[in-house]
Amino acid sequence: MNPIIRFVITLVSASLASRVGVDDVTRTRMRVLPNDLDLNLHMTNARYLAIFDIAGMEFMIRAGLGRLMVGRGLRPLIGGRMIRHRFGVRPFERFTVSTRVLCWDDKWFYLDQRMETGRGVAAVVLTKGLVRDAGRAQTVRPDELLRSIGAAREAPSITPEIARWLAAEQMLRVQDDC
Repeated sequence: MNPIIRFVITLVSASLASRVGVDDVTRTRMRVLPNDLDLNLHMTNARYLAIFDIAGMEFMIRAGLGRLMVGRGLRPLIGGRMIRHRFGVRPFERFTVSTRVLCWDDKWFYLDQRMETGRGVAAVVLTKGLVRDAGRAQTVRPDELLRSIGAAREAPSITPEIARWLAAEQMLRVQDDC
């Protein structure tokens, strides 16, 4: 199934599903289809990222951010991901992606997402995402977004795994003198 079709199906089902809090976990269920496969006959690496995007959108919609974003012209953007593949997901295998917010700072939300099959956790990904105001060309602070949906709270401390990831990410920064 084309990722855009999966996205539309998830958009509709998330809009009809019960609302979740920012501390909750959403579970997005799917199945590996033939066009998800690579030459090794398991889900291609690129498809994982599209599926994690779709699962993240489900979380945002169910948390109440979807209507807010459409109404204010806001756009979610991914700033980085770190993924660990544990084993390949097979043709027609069912899987579930769990999504939860670990923490946030003055710019970014940090998500933990896991793809699970009946055989265990197939992949783990940490995602760094933000929301941009397209009209004003600026980032909307996570605390402002949460306040707008009635979920204001103090930001949880940056977790150790996020701190290590951010430190490692510094190695990939483009230097001005390169």
